[in-house]
Amino acid sequence: MGDKEIFPFKDIVQDLWTGGNPLIDPLVPAVIKVWSQVVPDSLRPAVCLEGIREGTLHLLVSNPVVGQHLQFLKESIQKKMNELLGGPVVKGIRVKSGAFPEVPSAESEATGTHKPRTPGKW
Repeated sequence: MGDKEIFPFKDIVQDLWTGGNPLIDPLVPAVIKVWSQVVPDSLRPAVCLEGIREGTLHLLVSNPVVGQHLQFLKESIQKKMNELLGGPVVKGIRVKSGAFPEVPSAESEATGTHKPRTPGKW
């Protein structure tokens, strides 16, 4: 038998989890799942989870009033998320106002038009 390269198990699992893309943080799916459990139902239509980078949760809100409301909830959201994630994953929360990204559909791909994403839906 020839020389075989040995890969660490954690690298194999990470490749499987992220589809081999090292740019995707393996925590992202867990954060998305926990986010959907933590965000209040009343705010879901106006809040879009953009992602988590370096421990900071990035949120986009469609309405500045919702952004202000989230400012008051930041600490409790962060605490609850870290409880559910089993550690200090979320170290901070950033909220910004803006338009939600458009999501392509089969129809929009054919016509070249896109509909706005339904807030609170992944």
